[in-house]
Amino acid sequence: MQFTTPGEHTFELSGQQGHVLEGRWQCPTELSSETVLLVCHPHSLHGGSMNNKIVTSITRAARDLGLRSLRFNMRGVGHSQGTFDHGDGETQDLLTIIDWLKHQPHVSTIALAGFSFGSYVSYAAACQTDVEFLISVAPPIARFSFTEQLSVTTPWLLLQGDADDIVSPTEVYQWAAQRSPGPQIQRFAQAGHFFHGHLLALRQAIVDFYHQHHSHDT
Repeated sequence: MQFTTPGEHTFELSGQQGHVLEGRWQCPTELSSETVLLVCHPHSLHGGSMNNKIVTSITRAARDLGLRSLRFNMRGVGHSQGTFDHGDGETQDLLTIIDWLKHQPHVSTIALAGFSFGSYVSYAAACQTDVEFLISVAPPIARFSFTEQLSVTTPWLLLQGDADDIVSPTEVYQWAAQRSPGPQIQRFAQAGHFFHGHLLALRQAIVDFYHQHHSHDT
């Protein structure tokens, strides 16, 4: 696998227990950084997969920024082996992938992003390993043990729709306010859980956040 070959490529990864996870690797024509953005999909038992529109919108934002991205199907989704493990095994799989990626050529740092259930998996991993930045979209803080995790100390963007009918925006904002350090919050007044009609704005918010924290690099 050539990590600098432009385009999108099918890819196989190994999870924590050696099981195969299918993924998609995307590399822009011109790289601006050796950072790789790993993107985690929503709930595996409710139709979540690496082809979710918010997941692919995040990878498009990475491409816009000249960053490589890797999205993958978690345990038991698509052709990925294993069974759903309520976020625990999925987090260990992600940490295994991160450790492997950090030892690959032309990869300097890892960043994480996740939507809904995927935001829990990526958040839990970001609390346990060094990442360049974290993006959390509509985190289901009432359904998973976010509060049992440590705090994220790297730049962190939280994207939340005020019209979310699956995750309580009020609970999300209260939880975020209790984090120290806390995330930078981007609210979408009319957006529901799946950001229908707001995907381009979500994508732009990620681009703006990245530029805000990397303006000194240009």
